[in-house]
Amino acid sequence: MTKEMRPSHRIDVLTDALLHYGKKTSDKIEVLIVERLQKAQQTEKDAERDLRNLCECISSQPVDMESVWLWQAEEAQYFENELIN
Repeated sequence: MTKEMRPSHRIDVLTDALLHYGKKTSDKIEVLIVERLQKAQQTEKDAERDLRNLCECISSQPVDMESVWLWQAEEAQYFENELIN
């Protein structure tokens, strides 16, 4: 696209480019969604494994997930209070 194009032709070129990009994107959306789902599931498994390992290492007594959720809620409340003050 050049600045010497007529405005109507420039709009036509831009429209064609957007239609082409939209078609390519819609053609690949199924594969993209499946890949992202698989990556998210693997990330979730890795995070759960790492959290279990961390909970086993940080304390002589085992830490359960409810304790972790309680800590998370307490931390969120603390930072919420810090932002207000």
